[in-house]
Amino acid sequence: FNLAPQKNQLRFLEICEDILASGLLIGSSTKSRDQLLESDAIACVLLDFKEWILAEGQQFPVPEEEFDSLLYKYINEVPKATSKYKNTKLVGFINKKLRLVQIEAIADAVPFAPRSVTHPKYEKWEALKDKLNKESADYKGINRAIQSALLYWAWMETERGFITNAIQGCIIALAFAFIILNISTMNTIIASFIVSSIGGIICSVIAIMELCGW
Repeated sequence: FNLAPQKNQLRFLEICEDILASGLLIGSSTKSRDQLLESDAIACVLLDFKEWILAEGQQFPVPEEEFDSLLYKYINEVPKATSKYKNTKLVGFINKKLRLVQIEAIADAVPFAPRSVTHPKYEKWEALKDKLNKESADYKGINRAIQSALLYWAWMETERGFITNAIQGCIIALAFAFIILNISTMNTIIASFIVSSIGGIICSVIAIMELCGW
């Protein structure tokens, strides 16, 4: 990872602008670029760093050899930047050398929504990430980005696991129940009626859950 070269600084700004224009941020359909920034729909350190540098009477991009020291000064001496980037660990330094930068964006998605709703949005973010990495192939040091929503993306697979296990559990339980009822009653017809009744109850519960949007 190396954000110091001037061409990398400019490319990183382009990436932030691409995310702003992607239509994947909350409010993208009704808000302008400036309104998205004002609502903190995205936190991109170089967007704010550039404004600070220009306000200080300097040029952007900054010289490569001065980049780390100037960004470190900005993060640690400007209260807004300290609160927005340092305290939230969106920017990380080791021995005053930049080692981590995260772009935080609020996606146009509902936390813990059903997988059928969340997964298409996840695919769009993955496609955007792959596109940005591909377009940054010539910018060594900033072309291996990953995207994550932590618990929210992971919950999709957890939900699918719950559903798969529930279906498997029902099938196994009904199969064992049929076998035990056959042995205990010695009557396949009665066992079939009982298992069918249990299956009907399960289907009714699932139908009610679906109708309630659970």
